[in-house]
Amino acid sequence: MRYIKTSLFGLLLLHLMVVSCQPQVEPVLPNSNQSIIIDTLIRAVAFEGNLLGAPITYKNLQLFPITGKGALDHVSYLTLGVAMETNKVIVHETGNVNSLSITNNSDQYVYIQSGDIVKGGRQDRTIQYDVLIPPKAKNMSLNSFCVEQSRWSKRGNEVANQFSSSKKMLSNREIKLAAKSNGDQGYVLSSVVKTQNKINGTLKDEVGGNADVTMNASATSLQLALENEDLTTLIEDYKTALEKFLPTDSLLGFAYAINGVFYGVELYNNSFIFMEMKNKLIESVVTEAISDKKKNEDDFEVLTLEDLLLTLNIAVYKSEEIELNKACKWVSSSDKESKMHKYILIDLAHGDKWLHKNWVNGFGLEEKVSPVIYEQFRSSNHSINKRRMEPTEHVERK
Repeated sequence: MRYIKTSLFGLLLLHLMVVSCQPQVEPVLPNSNQSIIIDTLIRAVAFEGNLLGAPITYKNLQLFPITGKGALDHVSYLTLGVAMETNKVIVHETGNVNSLSITNNSDQYVYIQSGDIVKGGRQDRTIQYDVLIPPKAKNMSLNSFCVEQSRWSKRGNEVANQFSSSKKMLSNREIKLAAKSNGDQGYVLSSVVKTQNKINGTLKDEVGGNADVTMNASATSLQLALENEDLTTLIEDYKTALEKFLPTDSLLGFAYAINGVFYGVELYNNSFIFMEMKNKLIESVVTEAISDKKKNEDDFEVLTLEDLLLTLNIAVYKSEEIELNKACKWVSSSDKESKMHKYILIDLAHGDKWLHKNWVNGFGLEEKVSPVIYEQFRSSNHSINKRRMEPTEHVERK
């Protein structure tokens, strides 16, 4: 307890030092006509060697910008989305639900983030771990989970043996934890269905009774749900409001809270990666804010900078390391009492420096798989496994 008090005293002292150097601004208070809140003071406190800024709030979402200088800014990486769009990598279907294959045809390291969704193949998938793919690497394995049920053939004009794009990512902390920590396919699918239902609940309040993110070519697909036009309109509303106030220089990530509750942090040691990921990341947290939106959007207390730091500092982590390949290592940490989870990608190829840090607050989330969804997946996956063994189902790689 003495440690926590000392830490808080130090934070308050640092806070006063920073505030004394910053101009004061008038608070913008929330009311029925004003959804954007800029914190009373323009201020920041030290966090992981960078500056964690006061929150920018729109409706039920708060973004705390993190600014600084990335220690790996000198390294040129490709993000998965850009690499697939420019045909510098090919993500192959393998015929195994939980394993994909990637070929990197470029001279750069390709950064893939846990939760990135790849669209197409025989089922849309999400990637389990953060990982770096070395230049010219051929047919490297990627751990994956399907985020779509039942389909096991090409969809429309898509190609069955490879994936077309990666423009979306997991948009719910429950699904993220299901993939990152639990490694539970049934839990992933259960969380997908729950997310679709929650988004539909908000859309029906905001748009009307006919709005439904499952009305598409594959009703179980999280990817297609995230592409829904009504949802996209709501997302753009949030993004337009928030991005006006985000710093344009030295931005390395952000922490975020929904309905006044801390949800997570995305922090990078390379500013280029963050800027490449920025749109995908903000869409993800905005979608989560929409899915968790309350009937009365002002029915919560905004999270303060001090409370956010206290939430992060009280966790006592137990860690596990996995060396994914010669270029990178994944460190997964958790605190059973607080339900806080922390994930770090270490770049072994450039001085053993961390490249991405991600915190996810699991407090208050269900830990059990919906038995109905799990049974549906098991039945569907049994059929898939049976077909996978047939010679005609063999997937040839280009």
